[in-house]
Amino acid sequence: NGTLKSDHGAFHEFSDQTALAEVRLIFESDYPITAYLVPSESDFDAFIKGESHNSYQGCSFTKKMDAEISCNVTSGGIVVYNSGSATTSYQITNGQVIG
Repeated sequence: NGTLKSDHGAFHEFSDQTALAEVRLIFESDYPITAYLVPSESDFDAFIKGESHNSYQGCSFTKKMDAEISCNVTSGGIVVYNSGSATTSYQITNGQVIG
């Protein structure tokens, strides 16, 4: 949960980095945001730099104010990005890895 200025991103690491697990996330924001589930923080860094990065296939959405993602993951975390022109607040619920 947090606030993102225009053209800024944030990385939220999964709480359990040890096993394959299903993660269910519900996103809500004041303005459209983009989110990806990625295998590592270095993928977040590459995303922010506009470089090639890895993400979990089918585990993303682009420019939505509310969305839900359910995926199997093994490591990494959540990239949240605000490409809009206004600062936005966002909330992620059920954001813990479910073993």
